[in-house]
Amino acid sequence: MSKTAPTPLTAPLDGGLLIEASAGTGKTHTLTTLAARLVVEAGHGIEDLLVVTFTVAATGELRTRIWQTLHAARDAVRADSAVGGGQARELAAHWRGAGIGHAEARLTRAIRDFDRATITTIHGFCQRALSEFALHARLPFAFRVSGDAALEVESATRDFWRRHMVQEPVALLEYAKQQKFVLDEAAAWGGRHHAKPGVFRPMSSPGGSVHGNRALREAWAQAFRATHDAWVDPAQRRTFTR
Repeated sequence: MSKTAPTPLTAPLDGGLLIEASAGTGKTHTLTTLAARLVVEAGHGIEDLLVVTFTVAATGELRTRIWQTLHAARDAVRADSAVGGGQARELAAHWRGAGIGHAEARLTRAIRDFDRATITTIHGFCQRALSEFALHARLPFAFRVSGDAALEVESATRDFWRRHMVQEPVALLEYAKQQKFVLDEAAAWGGRHHAKPGVFRPMSSPGGSVHGNRALREAWAQAFRATHDAWVDPAQRRTFTR
């Protein structure tokens, strides 16, 4: 006899739960639903939850979505009718069906204390934990978790271009300007390439592409190789970072 797969509304809150899904399949919807249920059904304060994700951008989106879910769910519970989005209606109906009468009070408390919520990146949480328990971990208080080094590579790439592109012929610089070459985009591409070198990512700028012009392509490739080599070689790293 096969078991019915649990949904975000029926998944147990007192044990391990593994969510495997590809992009665009509702992971954020599931996580925000579980966060609301943990607050209402398990009685956890929002400060008791630890929500971690991979990137700063994803962290900001997840924080916003949890905040919106708590507000929408409270409005749905207050109205005792089908108001707000589908998720809020489903949560309110689920709690009414389970005979839970304290949902509004617990959601209000979670909203009030939301600035105490720990919703961060994985390396951000590690940084916080090691900072708070530096003595226990026998680490200096100034210890920093660097993550995947993508930001450092971006900074080094910008630094290299600012130092060395001034030596290039004016014609090349003018052509780069005409082609709307964007340094920040190129630097971001370099950082992502360093973080996941096995994933091919074509780099194009609005109105033009680095790959579309041989001179720009060769100049960028030279800059990236020099920056990357300097970053992976500790002996040269101090030349490109501050």
